[in-house]
Amino acid sequence: MKLPSTFTESRTGAKTMAEIPSAILDNLEQGLIPTANLVEALAVNQAQLAIQVLNQLDISTTPELIQQLNLAQQNGFIQRCRTISIALHQHIGNKLTHSLENHPSDMVRCWAILWPQSSTSTIESELDRLQPFADDSHFSVREMAWLAIRPFIVQQPILSIQLLLPWTISEKENLRRFASESTRPRGVWCAHIPELKANPELGLPLLENLMTDPSIYVQNSVANWLNDAGKSRPGFLIAFRQRWIQKDNKSTQYILKRGLRNLKIG
Repeated sequence: MKLPSTFTESRTGAKTMAEIPSAILDNLEQGLIPTANLVEALAVNQAQLAIQVLNQLDISTTPELIQQLNLAQQNGFIQRCRTISIALHQHIGNKLTHSLENHPSDMVRCWAILWPQSSTSTIESELDRLQPFADDSHFSVREMAWLAIRPFIVQQPILSIQLLLPWTISEKENLRRFASESTRPRGVWCAHIPELKANPELGLPLLENLMTDPSIYVQNSVANWLNDAGKSRPGFLIAFRQRWIQKDNKSTQYILKRGLRNLKIG
């Protein structure tokens, strides 16, 4: 049974998997509602969800596909999403990708983000493709979007920063946050960027555009960027602080305080 939208939109999500109501989990695995938090995302049986989505799209499954999906479910979360996306791509090709990209389930939209692309894809083409996902209404889709572009940034950090610079002045806070989060020297659940760990100065054009950003969502990301940089280059962080500490701006002061939280200053 599909739950009323007024109920699903107002919920905050369970604190543990055991606390997720069976009706909620059933709706999640039918792709009828989005997850409310990471706990729910981790609890979803994505193999079951994939089978439900294929049924909704009138696409038949095969025993081989079902086996692939069930094996994928045994992986860690990100690899699970990636492996299921690959399996679905092998099964249906590029048919109905629009349906996946606009599906009500955030998990399904994450598969669309990870959909295998041409070997000739460039960071420019990937940023164009991922921009709608970077501004998605759901947190998990936005996170998967920057994770998807991360390998390109690791390989081409200088070009990436140049391409993302216009995003830092977007009117959309999600895009501004993406520019910061995707280029963090260390990041979370992702490969580090050696060039930015060694030379965080390369990120200054992005950081300086965001140091007075009014959005707490963006501020936290910028602060975490600085915290990442300080782990490898504390001297950079101290010098950066000196340049901004006198700025009479609440956003700036918050970013500095949070960004320097692990740095001891004498």
